[in-house]
Amino acid sequence: MDEIRLLLMDFGIPAYFADIGFWVTLLGVIWAALRGSFRAMVWFLEHTSLVAVKQELDDHLARRMDKQRKDYDDKLSDAINSIADLTKSNQEILKQLVKLEERDAAKFHRLNNLETTVQSLSTELMHIQVLNNMPIGRSTSDRKKMAVNKNGKNAITHIKVLKRFDKYTLLKVNIETGRTHQIRVHLSHIGYPIVGDYTYSNGKNEFDVIGQCLHAQKLEFKHPITQKDMCLEAELPQYFKDILDKLKDREIK
Repeated sequence: MDEIRLLLMDFGIPAYFADIGFWVTLLGVIWAALRGSFRAMVWFLEHTSLVAVKQELDDHLARRMDKQRKDYDDKLSDAINSIADLTKSNQEILKQLVKLEERDAAKFHRLNNLETTVQSLSTELMHIQVLNNMPIGRSTSDRKKMAVNKNGKNAITHIKVLKRFDKYTLLKVNIETGRTHQIRVHLSHIGYPIVGDYTYSNGKNEFDVIGQCLHAQKLEFKHPITQKDMCLEAELPQYFKDILDKLKDREIK
């Protein structure tokens, strides 16, 4: 009977169902009831373990409640731990996202600086530069002016930076060809119009100069009759010198 009782307990059946006394009591009560013997029913109830059966039921219910409570506590603890792990994981992900954002911001800043530097270099005259592939012809918008025109004549201009100032640059220019307004057209085309040139720029300048700051310092050619090499030189005009004096404090070393 003990083995049967243990087996029944393993299947979750209360122990009192495996007690032979329980079945004897139950059958006795039923027999007494069928015979109408109240005294027999009382005797069976007084001499059997119904009180023990009730206690067994209470104990079984208490054990079930304890087991359910423990299962609930375990599941709640697991859920809390899972939430804590998820929160920690989310915090790590957030930290990584912040690092990525900071790194991207730093990359953008470097790229922005690089772009600014490239733009600055692209708009600044190189120390020595040759302007070719810029043929010059009559302007299609103003017949009184010349312009860089793909259908024009070949023109080659050599420039060398002598000094740089804030907003101004002093150049030495040599030309291989002699197109009309060649120096003025080429320099205006690359964004460096000559100070005082009202034809190829608005002419406005802070010096109120009358005339262009373009001076033919030296002219070399062969004499048309004697074929001798000729070299003519001229000093800078005074207004040109005065402007350079004013720009001394603004020179960029």
